[in-house]
Amino acid sequence: MTCVAVYFFSKRITYKKIAFFTGLVVLILCLFANVFAYNQQQKLTNRNTAIIFAATTTIKSAPDNSGTDLFILHEGTKVKITNQLGDWREVETADGNIGFTKSVGLGGVTDASKTPNGQYAAATPITAAAVASTNYVFSYWTATGVPAGFDVNNAASQTFNMPTSAVTLKANFTRVYAFSKSASAGGSVSGTGNGNLQANASVSVTATPSSGYAFKNWTVVGTAPAGFDVNASTQTFAMPESALTLKANFVQTYAFSTVAGPGGIVYTTSANASLVAGTVITVAAIPNNGYVFTNWTVVTGTLPAGFDVNKRINQTFTMPTVGLRLKANFSPL
Repeated sequence: MTCVAVYFFSKRITYKKIAFFTGLVVLILCLFANVFAYNQQQKLTNRNTAIIFAATTTIKSAPDNSGTDLFILHEGTKVKITNQLGDWREVETADGNIGFTKSVGLGGVTDASKTPNGQYAAATPITAAAVASTNYVFSYWTATGVPAGFDVNNAASQTFNMPTSAVTLKANFTRVYAFSKSASAGGSVSGTGNGNLQANASVSVTATPSSGYAFKNWTVVGTAPAGFDVNASTQTFAMPESALTLKANFVQTYAFSTVAGPGGIVYTTSANASLVAGTVITVAAIPNNGYVFTNWTVVTGTLPAGFDVNKRINQTFTMPTVGLRLKANFSPL
């Protein structure tokens, strides 16, 4: 603004020229500063570098497992991510080789927006930050020349003062897999919370039926863990190396009971129980001395299909979809 004021209001040509050229230089510097700031902002918001954290990673010619093997990258190699197709990344090495790898080979990056690699004077504040890729979590730092106060097992982002010796930091990441659990109508499921878990992490789940329901089984989406029993309501297992979804299934139950009239007893394979529809039941009426079996009557519920009210023993039927109470009747000789 000063240059503009001098240029327009000064009466001396020399001052006007000085103001004009000074203003022009300032304008050019401002343009360069804005371009530089924009480039820096793009680098910070669009990070496109990664470190290979798998021991070895095979680079393919195409984003598919059937692609030709081009070359192998080893742990610690820095690559540039040039494209992304689903779980695949197109990467470029420092010597210009290009190929594809699944993101499993890319555990994460160190955030260059904090303190870039370089030469720093002793006591300079340094911030080291690790940014995990999708399906990874920060694990720990490997350090050469550990700075005072730096905890290799602490947070992914730490600030320290540069010591009087060289420091090399490597961020290590661990692969995690999605775990989730849910329940159908008629019950609930508890245990390990939904989220990302490391392979071999201990997982516990318990399916609890509501009143009037029974646990049926688990539905497994993904690879069933070793030793997992889909018919057991309580399970503890190690998280597999893949995503896992569990759903506890429940079925409605119905009350079944029997009663004997005077002069006899009732035998049944399912005495006074809550049963799932379709459960096979056998009943028999046993008269006491001096009595004979008369018939069966229904106290509550509906007579099951095919049930013979005059058959005394080996009466077999399936539990209906309503509660059922049967009575064996006897009469004296």
